[in-house]
This record gives sequence, C-alpha cells and structure tokens, in this order.
Amino acid sequence: MHAVFTPEHAICEGGHFYAASTMQDTMFAIVHTFIQNHLTNADKPHNGILLRRIVWFYYRSLVQNRRSSSSSFLDSARYDGSNLSTFPTEHDRGHLPVLTDFNSVLDLFTLCNLIILSNVLDLRTYHISPETSPTSSLKYSRKLKDLHDVNAIAATERYQMAHSRGCCFDILHWYFKKYEIFDKETLEPVDGFNVVAMEYLRHQASVILAYKKKALAQGGEDVSDSQFCTAEDLESQMNLCLGGYAEVPTIEDLSNSKDLNLAFPDGQRYGSRPLERCLDFERKHLPQMRVTRLMDLLSASESLLDRGTTRADRRLFNYLEKCAAQMGIGLGS
Repeated sequence: MHAVFTPEHAICEGGHFYAASTMQDTMFAIVHTFIQNHLTNADKPHNGILLRRIVWFYYRSLVQNRRSSSSSFLDSARYDGSNLSTFPTEHDRGHLPVLTDFNSVLDLFTLCNLIILSNVLDLRTYHISPETSPTSSLKYSRKLKDLHDVNAIAATERYQMAHSRGCCFDILHWYFKKYEIFDKETLEPVDGFNVVAMEYLRHQASVILAYKKKALAQGGEDVSDSQFCTAEDLESQMNLCLGGYAEVPTIEDLSNSKDLNLAFPDGQRYGSRPLERCLDFERKHLPQMRVTRLMDLLSASESLLDRGTTRADRRLFNYLEKCAAQMGIGLGS
C-alpha cells in the first residue's frame, strides 16, 4: 500500500523490480499475495517475467559462464558459440549471489523455489483459458482445463516457465558441483542437495499448502479466488508440479501446525564453501573448459525444457502437439 504526492496535478507511472539479495522476503510477499490477494496493487501476472529474467541471467553467468548481452536468453536455442570468448564481466559479477555466504545461497535457492513453483503460485493456473474459441461453452473450457491443463496462462508463457524451471534445476546441480554446504559447528560437509535445497523446497511447498487451508478455514470467502483455487486444487497442482521429480521429497501435511514459517529452519547452522577439487581442476583446465563447453550449449535449450516440464505441463504440451499435428503444422515451425 502506498501513495504518491505531487506539487501539481500529475499522471504517475511506476514499475516494480526484484532484488536478488532479498529473494527470501520476496517469497514471503508472493505467497501472502497469492493466498490473500488484496495485499498489493501490483500487476502480478507480469511480475513472473522479472523473476525468470534473473534466472536466465544466473544461468548464463554461472552455468554457461557467459557475459550478459542485449540478446534474449531464449535466443540461445540458436546459439552457435561464436561469441563465447569471455567470462562474466565485473558488472555482471556485481549482480550475482555470493556463494560463500550461506544467506546469499538461500536467496538463490529461494529464487529457484519460486520458479519451480511458479505455476502453483499463479492464480491464472486455476482459471479457464480466455483464448478458447468464443463458440466454446463454459463446460467445454472446463473440460479442457481438467483433461489437458489448458488454463489462463498463455501456452507461450507455459513453455517459458518450463524452460526456466529447467534452468533452476541446472543451477542447483551446478552449485553442488562447485560448492558444498557444511555444518558450522563440526565443519563437516552435509548432503546439501537433499538436506538443504530439496528439504527447503519441500518445507516451503508444505507451508504454502497449510497456509491456504488455514486461510480458507479462518477467512472463508474473503480469501482471494477461493471459489477457483480451493485447497484441493492447490494440492493437486502442487503434486502435478513436484510429483514428477524423484529428488523432491513428499510434501508434508502441516495443516495442524501452529508455526507456519516459510524461512529455512536452520539458517544459522550452515555455511557454504568451494569444493577444493573444483578449484584445483579449474586452475589446470580453464582454457579447455572454455572450448568443450560449446558442445553442451548447442543442445541446452531443448534439454532445459524437458527437465523443467511438469506433469501438468506435459498434459498441455501433448495436447498442443496433437492439435498441431491434426492441423498439419509443427510447433517448432
């Protein structure tokens, strides 16, 4: 909630941005707004692209080790390797997370969680598509949604969301190939991917579902879009989103919990440090790494889409491919 005061009559225009260093707070705000829609006047459906742009920047800079450019990340599907000659600039590095600071690592993990759960946390997921034929009945539109997950998010954006989700899984795997999480008390490394990253995702998913159930129980019809997004609908989308990934733990039922906190439970317990073997390897093989990375980049876009496609996405994409085949066209044309 805010107000703008001007010395003269004026028309004001503003915008929004997300700071990568406060991504944990951003998660709190997005979840609260999703459950209680009246908390902000932001045009939320368009804010997802801001988060995806941060992910694309991280993916280019960290995983691909490329400097930023004015071209779209999605254009990398046609990347031929001709401009891969330098690593991220000093300007780029100023916007990257400090991966030896565990709180900064948690911001990175939180951003990944937001993208992984982006369909779940978008109210358009629970509405029928406005793009169905004008002659289509409401009953038919609902059938498309139930059978093929055709909802109010445009198909092109669904592909972008799936691609970005794939980027996030790659970023997480990249981090754990380069760094390790350790217990500050014992200085011993822990299974960071499962004990921290995936547990954090499971924890936040469980809290979101429990928060929704409590909000509906306490707020009734005042809760945003309760007639479209019931607790059952949210749980179904959560399972469709996370159920296809073997590494993601089962969502816990926290509906009876008194403390619903999205924050990582043991934030002060852990630290982050580079893996020594990675430091030694990069010192010896850095020139060769710049060349051999080219082959990985050529097919990156397609594999990212596959890795980021949820079971709900697969329903939609299969339906679109079937429709395209019946019309004699290819989705890639």
